[in-house]
Amino acid sequence: MKAIDEFVPYNLNDASKEQLRAAILKTKILHYRNQYRLARDYLREVKGICNDHKDRRLIMHVLANEFYIYYLEDEFQKVVHIPRECDLISDELKAKNIPLWPLLEIDYLTNKDILFRLQGQIDKADRCTEKIIAVRQEVGDIQGLVHSYNNFIQSLTMKGDFSRAESYIDKSYDIIKDNETPYKLAFLHLDAGNIKMEKGELKGAEEEFSLALEFAVQSNNSLYQSEICLSFLMLYLLLGKLEKADQMLRELQKIKRDDNYLFSYTLDFGTALLLQERGGLENLATAKKLLIKLLGNNLDTTTGIQIYYRYGLILINELKLDPNEDIIDELEMIINKLLSQSRGVDSPYMMVKALMLQSELFLIKGDLDSVYETIINAQSLCNKHELFHNKKLIDAQIHKLKEELTNIESIFLKSSQIRAKFKNEELDEFIDKIIWASKNWKTKNQGDPELASGNT
Repeated sequence: MKAIDEFVPYNLNDASKEQLRAAILKTKILHYRNQYRLARDYLREVKGICNDHKDRRLIMHVLANEFYIYYLEDEFQKVVHIPRECDLISDELKAKNIPLWPLLEIDYLTNKDILFRLQGQIDKADRCTEKIIAVRQEVGDIQGLVHSYNNFIQSLTMKGDFSRAESYIDKSYDIIKDNETPYKLAFLHLDAGNIKMEKGELKGAEEEFSLALEFAVQSNNSLYQSEICLSFLMLYLLLGKLEKADQMLRELQKIKRDDNYLFSYTLDFGTALLLQERGGLENLATAKKLLIKLLGNNLDTTTGIQIYYRYGLILINELKLDPNEDIIDELEMIINKLLSQSRGVDSPYMMVKALMLQSELFLIKGDLDSVYETIINAQSLCNKHELFHNKKLIDAQIHKLKEELTNIESIFLKSSQIRAKFKNEELDEFIDKIIWASKNWKTKNQGDPELASGNT
């Protein structure tokens, strides 16, 4: 940064083209350091000078940086048009056989990558990442490959392809092992921990998060600290350690907030998770409000899917405490949105989670046929995509279904006693319907060893 400050004149009106390129790079360094407001103000000054310059690549590079800074500050709608503007400039330059500077091409493709991810077009985003990797390799930007690999890690983790995601973590480690930058180590250990947590390897996840937090503190990167504390909170909730989860929420509250909406996201999402775990209608209502607030932001589709899933879990808990049609209607809407978006981003992993939510709703409604069919669909997805880490989720739902069938058995045993005691024609008719429906369901599915064993 010192070298750039010495190279770029204080009065940008006197700057050459090369000095203006360095000034644009300075804005990138400022926002890497989380100095978003300063980066934004400086970029505005640079933009004013570059607008009058003949080289269209300068204004294209300013626009690419402007997009990224506004995106980080949650003002995405102000710059959603920029990638299209950059496309037009790129086409214009290509027609004149004027090549893009490598750093400009990387920033331009990164913006398109972000836009595609926000829209849920993950395959297109990954193709942008592949092009970025090619440019980085061509110019020898080996360290920069770690950032590009991180995009693949995020995509593959969301899709549930954990083995490939871990292979990119290994590639990243190989790159940085001789130049171990704390902030790069922080996000690699965070990614590794999140994968282990999703796979149910909770002890390994805790070790990875501890390393990630250590490196984030060393790098003085408060955003990574915030994300790591949120992952720790989620882990402790899985372990049932509410006191430690509460401690992590307090750590989140203490982290210095910068002009970046991601800080608000980690705090609000963490608070919602803790309220959900504590239960009670009041806590669940507050958790819902926080998640609704987050869904109002310009989140990428994959993050939105995670929030919809958590929102669905809250509605399930509400439904158990206060059964009513309004909650059922809202839950059905959330599940349909979750299923649709999971298909849109080609995430069988999240599809299975959505199907388990759906089967939970069917179970509460007593629609055992639909529970059975949903579980079979989920099992089919797991087998097709080798999502063996989702098996516990399905096994738990099969166990619930068996318990429900056991409850039906008790109806068979007690029905005659109930009839004798109450001698009520309407009640007799109701019992007959239950017995008929139960026998019909069991006869239909008794060939399935998972569902019928011990209950026929």
